[in-house]
Amino acid sequence: MAKFEYNEAIETKIEELLKKMSLSDKIAQLNMVDAHAGGPEHVDQLVREGKTGAFIGTMWSREDFNRVQKIAVEESPMKIPMITGVDVIHGHKTCFPIPLAMAAA
Repeated sequence: MAKFEYNEAIETKIEELLKKMSLSDKIAQLNMVDAHAGGPEHVDQLVREGKTGAFIGTMWSREDFNRVQKIAVEESPMKIPMITGVDVIHGHKTCFPIPLAMAAA
């Protein structure tokens, strides 16, 4: 099991980022959006404007993941990387590996 180590530089960076963020920015980081709603242009615009922190249902290509992450870290207001996920628990689609399923096995 990995041991948590306190890192003053990282903690300072986090605190500085949180101080810069408005309440709307913080709420947007909790917003999880359907990865296919509105098409790629809509997804890119949400990220560019800082209106979401995560996408669900991301059966994207590697190029799409890279494009969205690049927009997030270079063009979004807070430069925070995106969290992406795939809901595959009921077998609608399968992708490997599925860390939660592997941990539960």
